[in-house]
Amino acid sequence: MTRRNMDARFTDRIRHGAAWRWPWIAATTAGVLAALLITPTTAFGDATPAHTGEYGRPGYTENDTSEYLRTDGGDFREVVQELRPTEVPVPPGYSFAPDIDEFVSGLGSEPAVIPVTAVRGTYAAWAACAWKADWLAAQAAEDGPRSATAVAILREVPSWPLIIQTDGGGIRQQHRKVAEAAERADLSVVRDDVRDNCPRHLISKSR
Repeated sequence: MTRRNMDARFTDRIRHGAAWRWPWIAATTAGVLAALLITPTTAFGDATPAHTGEYGRPGYTENDTSEYLRTDGGDFREVVQELRPTEVPVPPGYSFAPDIDEFVSGLGSEPAVIPVTAVRGTYAAWAACAWKADWLAAQAAEDGPRSATAVAILREVPSWPLIIQTDGGGIRQQHRKVAEAAERADLSVVRDDVRDNCPRHLISKSR
């Protein structure tokens, strides 16, 4: 499939279809949602690999140059796992597995492509959510050191390169707002952010 054919078939469905089935990504990483391209016609099939060998070209239809991945590729989940950024910290013992499960299932069965940068940026959003949830848990347990660690990480989130790369507008500002709320021990702001912007498995643990 040529790059031009790919654009012609996918760009008319930006921000439609399966994209709206994962609300935490829509709210947390606007760049991820904007980058998800859906086609209503051709199914690639489970035998097709996730890697397409097709890359974005700045100034053509987008600014990202990373590879497009087929979300219905037979190895898509494995590829997503392999793309976990090592530079993004998470709370001790935290696993991205539930996040990945919700992400993959939320895409549904419609054929789609998503850039590698968007997947990696989504990991950064998940990690930020994990620290918000960890801070709430620390507050409930009256664990001062754990709370202080979470606050320190939350202050750093807006400067994470993957957050910057996938900020479609207002995301870093929201992360700063949450960090400031955590510093002043405002549970309602942090809890509301987790409810509105994070995976369901974290929402259920943060009430």
